[in-house]
Amino acid sequence: TIESSIQDAIDIVASGKSSLVGPILAKLESQGINLIRLCTAMNQHFRKLYLVASDPSGPEAGVKKLRPPISFKRVNIMVRQVNAWSPKKLTTAISLLTDLDLDLRTTTNIPKKAHTERAVIRLSMLLKV
Repeated sequence: TIESSIQDAIDIVASGKSSLVGPILAKLESQGINLIRLCTAMNQHFRKLYLVASDPSGPEAGVKKLRPPISFKRVNIMVRQVNAWSPKKLTTAISLLTDLDLDLRTTTNIPKKAHTERAVIRLSMLLKV
């Protein structure tokens, strides 16, 4: 489904698998996914990661406090992602995604697909820095 494809893309980026970004974005494009929708979903995910990472009781407790709750199948994935990203990197990721969202919503003549792909690759490479 479309939602699972978007979630796959988010998981690839949040796991730092930058070599898989191009193929997953091509798959999403072939399904007709709007770039703004993808950017918004990624921004929401990274905000949730930041919220969970900031929980004083730890990531496991933070995941349980999320509203709406996430699927039990995704709890371990989210905890693993939170442990991989520092709060500083998550802040940078949210900032990058917010800038991308603003760029996509403006009427400039930038090539939106290429701009999105570069930003998402940069985001996935943040994990390795």
